[in-house]
Order: sequence, then C-alpha cells, then structure tokens
Amino acid sequence: MTEATGRAFKAARRISDIGNAITYSLVLAILLSFCVPQPAGHWLVFLITFLVMVFGPGAILVYGMKTGRIDFDVTEQKVRTPYYLLIECCYASGMLVFAPFALPSWVIFNVSLVSVMLNGLCLLINFKWKISAHAAGAAGPATGIALVFGWWTLLITAPTVVAVIWSRWYLKKHTPGQLVGGTLLAIAVYGLVFSLLYPIALY
Repeated sequence: MTEATGRAFKAARRISDIGNAITYSLVLAILLSFCVPQPAGHWLVFLITFLVMVFGPGAILVYGMKTGRIDFDVTEQKVRTPYYLLIECCYASGMLVFAPFALPSWVIFNVSLVSVMLNGLCLLINFKWKISAHAAGAAGPATGIALVFGWWTLLITAPTVVAVIWSRWYLKKHTPGQLVGGTLLAIAVYGLVFSLLYPIALY
C-alpha cells in the first residue's frame, strides 16, 4: 500500500466512522429542537429526541459490538435485521411521545415518522439486498434540513453526503448501486413526509 493510498484509506475510514446515521440524527435533533418553535420547551424536546433518535439506536449498536455480534460497520447483511427491528422501536417511541395527544411537536413527530418509514423500508430491502444505511442516514437528514431551513443548506450538507458515499465505496463496504439506492430512497422518503406534513408544524 502506497503512502497516498494509506492516507486515502485513513480519511475514508474516519469519514465513514463519523458520517453515520446517528451523527446526522444528532445534527437534525439539535437544529429542529432549538431552531424551530417548541411549545413544550427546547431543552425538553431535545433531551427526549436525543434519547429516542441518538442514544437509543447508538446503545443498541454498541451493545451488539461489545457482545461480538456485529462489527462497527454491521458488515454482514444477515445480522442487520434484528438491529433494524430494535432501532425501529426507538423511532416508533418518538412518534408516540411527540404525537398530538402526548408532548406535541409536529416537527419532531415528522422526524420520528420519516425515521420509522425509512428504517422500515431498509429492513424490508435488507432481506434481499444490502442497501447502504450510511448513504440513507446522510442523504435523508440533509433533505429534511433543506426542506425546513432552505435549499441553501445543501451547500453545507451535500458535500458531507458525497464524502460519506465516497468513503463507503472506497472501503468496499457497498457497491455503487447500494449507495445510490440508499441515497435515493432516503431523499424520496424525507421529501415526501416533510413536503406533506412539515407545513402543519408551522401552525
């Protein structure tokens, strides 16, 4: 391995490690909790969103790694299913917490709903095909941020999404088709939900 190749590999590894769905969920949680009106209080909404969207999924994956059932990338397709299911429960709990009859926050409810839909679709697809959760986890929140705060935000988020996609390809964790599939699926799901439901959050 040449020095250049070594540097590229290290860069790809770091980008892949940092640019996962949990990191993007954290960014989305911060922006929507503090930059959008929250009748229940910004910090309370952020704390609960952090627990169900960031800490919960992260704890599930860390437990899987600690017990030796998965590696950091959850490389094996067949072992992804139970983790998709457990993380689906975290996202579904967010829908219940932020529903109108509980602690109403339409914008966080939207995030929880879109996460349930996207994670659920990835779960179903995973039975036949190893779609890229990294690509979906980066492209989806970037789309949501653009729909809420304006398309100018893509000047910041799009390069990070491209970097994540490149890193997963470079590390040979996914084929180009799996990366494109995850990206397009996330854009479609986030675009549909946020375009239809987010305006309700403004009233």
